[in-house]
Amino acid sequence: KKQIQIASKALTLRHFSNGWYPSAFVQVLDISGNGLTEIPYKQLIQLPHLSELNISNNGLKEIRRDITKLSSLKVLDIGGNNLSFPPIPLIDVPNLQKLRWNPNPWKA
Repeated sequence: KKQIQIASKALTLRHFSNGWYPSAFVQVLDISGNGLTEIPYKQLIQLPHLSELNISNNGLKEIRRDITKLSSLKVLDIGGNNLSFPPIPLIDVPNLQKLRWNPNPWKA
């Protein structure tokens, strides 16, 4: 598997907005622990083979509907964020098989 791991505060949203794109052939992407407050959907959608995504331990407060465009995604880790409500859009991710979503400060 082609894999990129950028964890432990080495990456910010500024990297994505400045044009940083992982290789289109990446299958596993770990961007956990970077303090991201939103998911860089524009860049992730450019990864047609992405099957595993770890965005745990960031500062995410919501999962937008754009996540459903990650059609090859099978494994998703969103634990350790600031999500208050279960991310309903995940129901519509076509190939999602495994989801790690705790701990988060769930209110629902």
